[in-house]
This record gives sequence, C-alpha cells and structure tokens, in this order.
Amino acid sequence: MIIITLCLEQARAAASRFPSPLLSARRLTKVFHLGTAVYALTGVTADIFPGEFVIIRGPSGSGKSTLLSLWAGLDRPTNGQVMMDGVSFDTLSEAALSDLRRRRIGYVFQLFNLVEHLSALSNVALPLTFSRTPHWYVEERCQRLLAWVGLSHRAHHLPRQLSGGEQQRVAIARALANEPALLLADEPTGNLDTHTTDEIMGLMAQINAQWQQTTVMVTHDERLDVYADRVLHMADGQLVAVSRGGRHR
Repeated sequence: MIIITLCLEQARAAASRFPSPLLSARRLTKVFHLGTAVYALTGVTADIFPGEFVIIRGPSGSGKSTLLSLWAGLDRPTNGQVMMDGVSFDTLSEAALSDLRRRRIGYVFQLFNLVEHLSALSNVALPLTFSRTPHWYVEERCQRLLAWVGLSHRAHHLPRQLSGGEQQRVAIARALANEPALLLADEPTGNLDTHTTDEIMGLMAQINAQWQQTTVMVTHDERLDVYADRVLHMADGQLVAVSRGGRHR
C-alpha cells in the first residue's frame, strides 16, 4: 500500500506558517460492500492547517467526496483515523460526533439542500435552531451573514424564488452560522454556470482571507486551483499528488 504525504518542502512551509493541523487523516481506508468490496479510499494521509484554503481535486469516483464526508464526521472509515484539533473521531460516540459537527463544522452541498418551505433567513438560522443561542443573536447574526453574501434584500424569499447562485450563497451563509472552525464544501459550483461559479469562488476566497476561515473544497474543475493554497490530487481512492495552488504563484 502506498501512502502519499506532503512533500518535505511543502510540509516544512506549512509547519512554519501553521503550528499544528486543525484536521488530519491517517491511513484512511473506506470499503463499501456492494456485492463485492469496493475500495473508495485506500491509505490516505493528509493534514489541513488553520486558515488554509485547500482544494481536493480528481475525476468522478476518485474518492474525493468520500474523504470529505469522513473529515466531516458524516461517515466512519473502515480503517485509519480522522482527527480534529488532535481529537480522534473514533474515540467519540455518535452523539459526541454529532455535537462536534454542529459546533465546529460547516458544510456546503452541491445541491444546496435548502428547506423549500423556509425563507432564506430561516434556512441560514437552521444550524442554531437547537442551540441555546438567544433568539435576538440568531436573528442578528443571520441577517448579518445574508448581508455579507449580498442577499439582505432576499431574506424573506423562498428557495424556489432564488437563482442557483443565490441559493448557494444562502447555503454558504447557513454553513457559517455556527461560526465553524472548519468549512467543508462538496462541489459547491458543480451546478452553476461559469460566471456564477466565479462569483461563488470569489466569495469563498474572501471568507477565507478576511475571516481566516479554514476551508476544504472538493471539485473536478482544475480552473479553480487558482483560489487554493494547496491542491490535493485524488485518483482511484488514493492521494497521488499535492501541488501549490494559485495563491502562491
């Protein structure tokens, strides 16, 4: 089994910039049993450092979305370890892992996953619905987030009244509602045209730069490498290369 890690130069550069990883994968393997064993991931080891914008790129079936779901705690690996702030997910109960996701992780989906009968404002507020956060603060924060993504004027519109780009902006605002340490995005521009893709990527880059928001994004679009600090290249369930993103060129 071949485990691909950061090259020495990149690891040293990352270590000098960031003292310790926020998120780690160690020898991750994920097997699905679909009549026969299907290896979605095989021996993946990688680190994500605070404040980074990292893109995971590869063709369909390369394992990139599986890796993201394991890092999100949405699924458990067959073998290997996921750690956040040095805490291994395999030491956490399902309830504790769910609590960690709610408090520490924001997730942006390709298909937006907005609740159709709720307004944009109510969708943004969803991550805070079952918290003990005061109602006045939830209202204020969600209004502020919608303003930040340029949608104050759409706060009371339903998802079906919004364009695809607007729905994804609402989804990004929702993912940030709980002030997560980590923002994960699975093909967030996969259903958008080129112009809207550029707008969404500009917004995500701005969030990363201004808020030092650690961001990991899955895509198959090599054009988006320009927004990243690093690009993790996936193929056949393995991490096959790590390259510098366009922010270092």
